[in-house]
Amino acid sequence: MAYRSTPCPSGPNHLSPAENFLGCKLRTVLDLMNPCPEDHVGPRDVKMETLCGRRHGARCRRFEVDDAVYVKDNRGQKSTWTPGFVVRRTGNATYTVCCEDLLWNRHVNQPRPRRSASTVNQLVDVFDLYSSSYSCDLLACAVVWFF
Repeated sequence: MAYRSTPCPSGPNHLSPAENFLGCKLRTVLDLMNPCPEDHVGPRDVKMETLCGRRHGARCRRFEVDDAVYVKDNRGQKSTWTPGFVVRRTGNATYTVCCEDLLWNRHVNQPRPRRSASTVNQLVDVFDLYSSSYSCDLLACAVVWFF
Protein backbone atom coordinates (compact mmCIF):
# COMPACT_ATOMS: atom_id res chain seq x y z
CA MET A 1 0.00 0.00 0.00
CA ALA A 2 2.86 2.36 0.79
CA TYR A 3 4.44 1.82 -2.63
CA ARG A 4 1.16 2.31 -4.50
CA SER A 5 0.31 5.56 -2.73
CA THR A 6 3.76 7.18 -2.67
CA PRO A 7 4.47 9.71 -5.47
CA CYS A 8 7.02 8.42 -7.95
CA PRO A 9 9.37 11.02 -9.51
CA SER A 10 10.02 8.82 -12.55
CA GLY A 11 6.32 8.24 -13.30
CA PRO A 12 4.15 10.41 -15.54
CA ASN A 13 3.26 13.74 -13.93
CA HIS A 14 5.20 12.64 -10.80
CA LEU A 15 2.11 10.88 -9.42
CA SER A 16 1.85 7.61 -7.50
CA PRO A 17 1.24 4.39 -9.46
CA ALA A 18 -2.32 4.23 -8.09
CA GLU A 19 -3.06 7.81 -9.17
CA ASN A 20 -1.74 7.09 -12.66
CA PHE A 21 -3.86 3.94 -12.91
CA LEU A 22 -7.09 5.07 -11.19
CA GLY A 23 -6.97 8.80 -11.82
CA CYS A 24 -7.47 9.71 -8.15
CA LYS A 25 -5.61 9.45 -4.85
CA LEU A 26 -5.96 6.36 -2.67
CA ARG A 27 -7.29 6.83 0.84
CA THR A 28 -4.80 5.67 3.43
CA VAL A 29 -4.75 5.51 7.22
CA LEU A 30 -3.00 8.88 7.28
CA ASP A 31 -5.90 10.45 5.36
CA LEU A 32 -8.22 9.55 8.24
CA MET A 33 -6.23 11.86 10.52
CA ASN A 34 -7.05 14.91 8.39
CA PRO A 35 -10.39 16.59 9.10
CA CYS A 36 -13.09 16.19 6.46
CA PRO A 37 -13.84 19.29 4.42
CA GLU A 38 -17.28 20.61 5.35
CA ASP A 39 -17.98 22.02 1.89
CA HIS A 40 -19.01 18.66 0.41
CA VAL A 41 -21.76 18.25 3.02
CA GLY A 42 -24.55 20.62 2.05
CA PRO A 43 -27.44 21.71 4.24
CA ARG A 44 -30.46 19.43 4.27
CA ASP A 45 -33.10 20.50 1.85
CA VAL A 46 -36.04 20.74 4.25
CA LYS A 47 -38.51 21.87 1.60
CA MET A 48 -37.67 18.90 -0.63
CA GLU A 49 -38.03 16.48 2.30
CA THR A 50 -41.46 17.79 3.28
CA LEU A 51 -42.77 17.74 -0.28
CA CYS A 52 -41.43 14.24 -0.89
CA GLY A 53 -42.81 12.99 2.42
CA ARG A 54 -46.22 14.50 1.76
CA ARG A 55 -46.34 13.08 -1.76
CA HIS A 56 -45.36 9.54 -0.74
CA GLY A 57 -47.37 9.35 2.48
CA ALA A 58 -44.38 9.32 4.83
CA ARG A 59 -45.14 9.73 8.52
CA CYS A 60 -42.91 10.80 11.33
CA ARG A 61 -43.22 7.88 13.75
CA ARG A 62 -41.83 8.05 17.23
CA PHE A 63 -42.57 5.89 20.23
CA GLU A 64 -41.87 6.54 23.88
CA VAL A 65 -40.99 3.96 26.54
CA ASP A 66 -44.10 2.05 27.75
CA ASP A 67 -46.17 3.01 24.68
CA ALA A 68 -48.72 0.34 23.81
CA VAL A 69 -48.14 -1.04 20.31
CA TYR A 70 -49.11 -3.91 18.03
CA VAL A 71 -46.23 -5.88 16.50
CA LYS A 72 -46.54 -8.39 13.68
CA ASP A 73 -45.61 -11.89 14.81
CA ASN A 74 -44.21 -13.73 11.78
CA ARG A 75 -43.61 -17.03 13.57
CA GLY A 76 -45.46 -20.04 12.23
CA GLN A 77 -47.67 -20.35 9.16
CA LYS A 78 -49.77 -17.26 9.72
CA SER A 79 -48.65 -13.81 10.81
CA THR A 80 -50.69 -12.13 13.54
CA TRP A 81 -50.63 -8.77 15.27
CA THR A 82 -49.51 -9.21 18.87
CA PRO A 83 -50.03 -6.56 21.57
CA GLY A 84 -46.93 -5.36 23.35
CA PHE A 85 -45.18 -2.29 24.69
CA VAL A 86 -41.98 -0.40 23.95
CA VAL A 87 -39.17 -1.23 26.36
CA ARG A 88 -36.44 1.06 25.04
CA ARG A 89 -35.14 2.84 21.99
CA THR A 90 -32.04 1.08 20.69
CA GLY A 91 -31.10 3.30 17.74
CA ASN A 92 -32.29 6.12 15.52
CA ALA A 93 -35.03 3.97 14.04
CA THR A 94 -35.10 0.78 16.12
CA TYR A 95 -36.95 -0.16 19.28
CA THR A 96 -37.02 -3.10 21.66
CA VAL A 97 -40.61 -4.28 22.12
CA CYS A 98 -41.87 -6.73 24.77
CA CYS A 99 -44.56 -9.12 23.48
CA GLU A 100 -45.69 -12.20 25.42
CA ASP A 101 -42.59 -12.07 27.68
CA LEU A 102 -40.31 -11.98 24.60
CA LEU A 103 -38.11 -9.06 23.58
CA TRP A 104 -38.18 -8.27 19.87
CA ASN A 105 -36.08 -5.68 18.06
CA ARG A 106 -38.20 -3.84 15.52
CA HIS A 107 -37.71 -0.99 13.06
CA VAL A 108 -39.89 2.07 13.66
CA ASN A 109 -41.99 1.21 10.59
CA GLN A 110 -43.02 -2.18 11.98
CA PRO A 111 -44.89 -1.45 15.27
CA ARG A 112 -48.32 0.16 15.05
CA PRO A 113 -49.68 2.34 17.86
CA ARG A 114 -52.34 0.67 20.00
CA ARG A 115 -55.23 2.82 21.18
CA SER A 116 -56.45 2.29 24.70
CA ALA A 117 -60.08 1.93 25.75
CA SER A 118 -59.88 5.24 27.60
CA THR A 119 -59.19 7.02 24.29
CA VAL A 120 -62.29 5.44 22.77
CA ASN A 121 -64.37 6.45 25.79
CA GLN A 122 -63.09 10.02 25.56
CA LEU A 123 -64.08 10.19 21.88
CA VAL A 124 -67.52 8.78 22.64
CA ASP A 125 -68.01 11.39 25.37
CA VAL A 126 -66.74 14.28 23.25
CA PHE A 127 -68.86 13.47 20.21
CA ASP A 128 -71.86 12.29 22.26
CA LEU A 129 -72.10 9.04 20.31
CA TYR A 130 -74.38 7.31 22.84
CA SER A 131 -77.41 9.52 22.26
CA SER A 132 -80.66 7.82 21.24
CA SER A 133 -80.53 9.17 17.67
CA TYR A 134 -77.61 6.88 16.78
CA SER A 135 -78.05 3.20 16.11
CA CYS A 136 -75.58 0.59 17.33
CA ASP A 137 -74.33 -0.09 13.79
CA LEU A 138 -73.57 3.58 13.24
CA LEU A 139 -71.75 3.76 16.56
CA ALA A 140 -69.61 0.74 15.67
CA CYS A 141 -68.79 2.23 12.26
CA ALA A 142 -67.87 5.57 13.84
CA VAL A 143 -65.51 3.99 16.36
CA VAL A 144 -63.87 1.84 13.65
CA TRP A 145 -63.56 4.87 11.39
CA PHE A 146 -61.70 6.87 14.05
CA PHE A 147 -59.22 4.06 14.60
